[in-house]
Amino acid sequence: MSDKTPRGRAKRTLWWLLALTLALTAALGVGVATGSVTVGVIGGSARLEYTAVGAAVNLASRLCELACDGEILVDRQTVQLAGAEAQERAPISFKGFDEPVAHFGV
Repeated sequence: MSDKTPRGRAKRTLWWLLALTLALTAALGVGVATGSVTVGVIGGSARLEYTAVGAAVNLASRLCELACDGEILVDRQTVQLAGAEAQERAPISFKGFDEPVAHFGV
């Protein structure tokens, strides 16, 4: 499988995040969500920031807040694209999402 496919990129990203988390001696939690985002420079003339916005960004942030040290939490779409082994967690309600969100520990 080529790393240029969405599935290949997702799988490579998950493994990279796992390695990074282990390398940092389990001192942080990581949240990953797959989806469309908008990126660009946002702000006024006094302060400009390059940022990403969208539902996937918001979900990744919520998963990151939920993750314990050394834990990687991902959404269903990321698991499906990566074809990774993951432990399904109980769906949880997050601010900004109408329905409880299925998520997984990698």
